Amino acid sequence: MLRLRCGLHDEIKELKNTDMKRNLLTNSDKPRPAAAKVGANRSSWLRLVMGVVFVVIVFVLSINAKGQTAWINEFHYDNVGTDAGEAIEIVIVNPGSYSLSLFRVDAYNGADGTSYMNATLNNFTVGSTSGSATIYSKTFAGLQNGAPDGIALSYNGTLIQFISYEGSFTATAGVADGITSTNIGVSQDGTSAVGLSLQLSGTGCQYSDFTWQGSAANTWGAVNNSQTLCTSSPTITVTPTTLTGFTYVEGSGPSAEQSYVLGGSNLTAGPITVTAPTNYEISLTSGSGFGSSVSVSYTAPTLSNTTIYVRLKAGLAANTYNGETISNAGGGATTVNVTCSGNVTTPSTTCISEGFNAGTTAPAGWTFTGIGTTYTTSGNFGASSPSLGFDATGDQIVTPTVTSAIQLSFWIKGQSTDATSALLVEGYNGSWVAIDNITNSIPTTGTTFTYNSSSTPALAPGFTQFRFTYTKSAGNLSFDDVNVLCSAGPTITCGTLAGFGEVCVGSTSAEQTYIVSGVSLSNSIVITPPANFEISLSSGSGFVANPSTLTLTQSGGVVNATTIYVRFKPTAATTYSGNITHTSTGATSKNVAVSGTGATASSITMQPLNRSVSDGGTTTFSVTATVVSFYQWQLSTDGGAVFNNLSNGGVYSNVTTSTMSIIGADITMTGNKYRCVITSACSGSVTSNAATLTVTTGSVWLIDEGFDGTTTIASLASTTTGPFTASAGLFTGSSATVANRSTKALFLTGVGTLTSPAFSNGDLLAFWMGLASGTSGNGVQLDVETTIDGSTWTTLATFTSIPVQTRFYFYTIGSNVTQVRFVYDPGSNNNLYFDDVMVRGAGQCSATPLIEKVHVNSCGNTQEGENEFVLVDVDEDINVDDLLITFPSADPGTLSFCMDCDKVFVANTTYTAALNTEAGCTIAYNAAPGGVIPAGSKLIIFTGAEPDFTYDLGGACGSGISYYALYCNNFNTSGRFANAPGSTTYKFRYVSIVDQASGCYDQVFYDEFIPNTDGEFAAYDLTSRAMTYGNNGCTEAIVSLPVELLYFSSFCSDNSVKLYWSTATETNNAYFTIEAADAANGDFVPVAKVDGAGNSNEMLEYSIDVDTKAKYFRLKQTDYDGKFTYSDVIAVDCEDSPVQLFPSLAAEGENITIIGEVSSVRVFDSMGREVFPEFNENKVCCLESGMYFFVINGKWNHKVVVQ
Repeated sequence: MLRLRCGLHDEIKELKNTDMKRNLLTNSDKPRPAAAKVGANRSSWLRLVMGVVFVVIVFVLSINAKGQTAWINEFHYDNVGTDAGEAIEIVIVNPGSYSLSLFRVDAYNGADGTSYMNATLNNFTVGSTSGSATIYSKTFAGLQNGAPDGIALSYNGTLIQFISYEGSFTATAGVADGITSTNIGVSQDGTSAVGLSLQLSGTGCQYSDFTWQGSAANTWGAVNNSQTLCTSSPTITVTPTTLTGFTYVEGSGPSAEQSYVLGGSNLTAGPITVTAPTNYEISLTSGSGFGSSVSVSYTAPTLSNTTIYVRLKAGLAANTYNGETISNAGGGATTVNVTCSGNVTTPSTTCISEGFNAGTTAPAGWTFTGIGTTYTTSGNFGASSPSLGFDATGDQIVTPTVTSAIQLSFWIKGQSTDATSALLVEGYNGSWVAIDNITNSIPTTGTTFTYNSSSTPALAPGFTQFRFTYTKSAGNLSFDDVNVLCSAGPTITCGTLAGFGEVCVGSTSAEQTYIVSGVSLSNSIVITPPANFEISLSSGSGFVANPSTLTLTQSGGVVNATTIYVRFKPTAATTYSGNITHTSTGATSKNVAVSGTGATASSITMQPLNRSVSDGGTTTFSVTATVVSFYQWQLSTDGGAVFNNLSNGGVYSNVTTSTMSIIGADITMTGNKYRCVITSACSGSVTSNAATLTVTTGSVWLIDEGFDGTTTIASLASTTTGPFTASAGLFTGSSATVANRSTKALFLTGVGTLTSPAFSNGDLLAFWMGLASGTSGNGVQLDVETTIDGSTWTTLATFTSIPVQTRFYFYTIGSNVTQVRFVYDPGSNNNLYFDDVMVRGAGQCSATPLIEKVHVNSCGNTQEGENEFVLVDVDEDINVDDLLITFPSADPGTLSFCMDCDKVFVANTTYTAALNTEAGCTIAYNAAPGGVIPAGSKLIIFTGAEPDFTYDLGGACGSGISYYALYCNNFNTSGRFANAPGSTTYKFRYVSIVDQASGCYDQVFYDEFIPNTDGEFAAYDLTSRAMTYGNNGCTEAIVSLPVELLYFSSFCSDNSVKLYWSTATETNNAYFTIEAADAANGDFVPVAKVDGAGNSNEMLEYSIDVDTKAKYFRLKQTDYDGKFTYSDVIAVDCEDSPVQLFPSLAAEGENITIIGEVSSVRVFDSMGREVFPEFNENKVCCLESGMYFFVINGKWNHKVVVQ
């Protein structure tokens, strides 16, 4: 499968094997040969074709739709006397999108059209950055003096620019072969002073914005004289900037959605992060996907208009929610806000609905004064005939008494009224209060007037009666359809508060506020804070703490909207949470949740991690800590002996924040160490661990072949990463229905060999396969072989039992290996699916993403598969688009399911929001195609698009760990990870993950020991990689296990078995239980109990003697809340072993021979980590120095030392 990570178009790859890709001629600095006629012997059609190809290439390499964004910016070739300081300068816009080592500059000889000197951009000196552009320069001693000569700039063997000075000429070789240069029109001669150069001038961010100027003082590595480079300010635009009118009745939300349009120009790398305020939510999709934030991706520098949908959250209390802002931030632009306003209204009942159908006779409870006429003609009444007539000053209508009116409406029409006639509208709440005086605005067509809390003028709460009084200057007034809505009963409404975060013990937090109001009340509202929180009716004073309370006195059943001020005052270093309660007789109590953490000194919760980045690339170092007032990143260039503070500038930015950035890393920075000094807001400071930067060159994948276009032996010659070769009859075509990450897989049916193209300096081989038909072991054999010289082949692995279940296989290879081949014999009609041969470049991977947990059997009432997941520990930033994961098949004997993120991964903001609700804090975030999973976080990959089971995130709040959730939009199966209990043929099931950008991978497996019941999981220790099984009874915890087990082992001691184990860390660990059984899959019973340490961050060792004849043991760990996990099962047999190993003390690289009948072999190092040496015919090869434990046939233990 073709992958271009540099951001260039696929057409570049299409051209790589054409005549344009020729070996470049190189030479040292040399005298200019005599002029010669160039191009006379080249046919006109070839020049025409090459000219067309050149146009295509220049278009492709424009890098964005607006124009060329990589160019030659300045050079010097001639001066008075002996030439000195000859140099070339290059500008790259957004250099982090490319590999600098693939940019190449060639100096061309105009006499014979060949390149006589070249250099790749990773060998240039990195200069200053201007906007999104970075400047690179390099000395080119011997740059020829023209008449004419030229310079070519190319990327990955494809021409970008070919300029010349002192005339034009046509290249005859190299990357510009057949192309005529463009004369820049200015030159230097032997009279130019030393220190001058030819430069581009003008304003812009692409080559066409500038023009060449004559000699001026050189500016190597900096913006040229008279040049303004890429400095247009990044800008975010939003239309409109204000959204109003969001509303719903309490208990019926959310509101109807509204939208605005987001755009941007001159932006740096994205994305734009759109963040909703507390009481609103946003989405990129109308009607679905609403959450607290969205990430909007774009290709710099322009963000096309994107619609953002907004609505008022469901579940809010009756209140106004005005002036809340949605922030739109990123791309180097100033944050732009959109202001939202809306309200949630109190539930109501209709307490008056009167149409005056009885005419001038007052209905029960109503009072009429002077009302003696009606109107019955069409257009002169409201919903029905008649309407009442006000025809004299003082005519008046008074409503019956109601309880806590919240809305009033009525219909009127002026009958020849003038500008001074008026209708006075009043409400009674102990006295008559004017609501409105309708005068100049008396309509001459029938109109309904409505008053409530959000109208203008507004209806104050608590009115129990209304009256309407007419003042006549001219004309009469038709009056009809009075409707009054009243509160449904005594009601308290409250706003919400955000968490207070970390506050130093003994100090007081800043204030937060919320609003309280009430209607239809018979008594006051009493407000009670929880312990360590204080409340007041005034800012800065009057605060009370539990058990004291605040009282809001009702008047006429109403408590008007009142601001409550809240502070947090911790007395110990712990987490506090509770509710501020609001009570009133007859009303439902309302709570406002509060939380905060007491802190003392700063504590680092996430250390910075080692980073690997390609030459010229971008990376970050991050740290997470508690109670921080200031960050300061430091650099050591001597291996960590001396650290100095960093300042913003050059390649460094954000050096006083939690995440420091490096833009344009250089190969010379390899080995640099970085750490952060964190100053506590409480007292003192703490220094993080040091993390190391590795800057790599070369390709991540030397071979990356998916065989998509391969249907015949001959077509192997055109595979995308070089020509593969195969024996005739090896395969009969490819399968379009069975493949891994690509669209097809090879279908091997005959005896033969598949050989890779040559490569150099690789360190890892990966391939994907599985038996398609036949019986595994029925004569089938696949040998994987390597060569260092192309003639002598060495066996890397031999398969004589190939599972039907397809999966990835990974093998370490030496850097001197130059080719790999696969020798296949189908035996008795065994056919093989084979795909995805990948060879990784040496030294590419520095931080491996580690699979931490596989939720094997689903919980929930819907179809299994929806609620299963893989939990991954992320040690280095991973782009979702580079993520490749292979799940095991749903049933033994069927294909694995490989997921390439750009095809099947989706975001699910609704479910991620549910995870946060369950946790009680925001720790889960959406991962989506185009997004980045940051280092130090956890990635949860759900196998279904719409999980419906609630996962326990308890303990994650305050951990400093962020969880990123990614969902698969494929169909759900009967279970991605279904195990095969009791199976011997398909015992192991594999899960693998690959970061295709860095070449890092991880693969884990589990076997039939795991029960086939809901809630089962397999967990893998991040240090030892030891596997444990567990079941939390479908109270699934996504957070990390409470104990990191380093090893669990045993040996025979007299008449007992001595069991010993060690932990790296423990969290809430209550105790361990030793369980024993007579058979590996038998009934385990407890035989011993050992107390745990509770909480520990250091390695602890445990041991116990057990007097039992049992031969199988497992370790059960139980934490304080009753949750438990199991270790792997170990076998112990104190009888003499019938199997022997020789030698027990071996030299590194020496074969270790197993003597006796062997059915299975597992090898573990001294830390309890399983290792996978080469194994062939009872011989184990190639173990590195160290101590190893061999478990033969699942029961016999042997120790071997390799030195």
